[in-house]
Amino acid sequence: MEPNCIDLRPIAKAKHWKWRYEESFKVERAENRGDGRWYVEILCKYGLIYPWSETHLAAYGKARKALEIMPFHRPLVGWKQAGHGEARVVFELERLDEVAAILMPRMKRQGRPPTQASLDAMRRLHEKA
Repeated sequence: MEPNCIDLRPIAKAKHWKWRYEESFKVERAENRGDGRWYVEILCKYGLIYPWSETHLAAYGKARKALEIMPFHRPLVGWKQAGHGEARVVFELERLDEVAAILMPRMKRQGRPPTQASLDAMRRLHEKA
């Protein structure tokens, strides 16, 4: 039985954040990858947020933003220096908004509401037909 983890897809959808499956999702056998929740990554301007366990998430931060997420290692589960100016932290789901404010998740494009001019143009086209 596959261990549970936090499914980030509904969270990302509700907040209009971009997400993807990590690279290994495509090569993993369907019977081994389950429903894909372990492979979800929220794309951020300064890193990634991904599932860690049933109650925790992990974040990878790049460059100077890694220095800003480092203080989370004390109240949170763990912190690891991943390279020069890079860090990974493990944190509770309740702290997601705090970490997201630092890493700045990328937003999905939202359709623009139609302008009055475009509505009038569409109306004229339909009247001619």
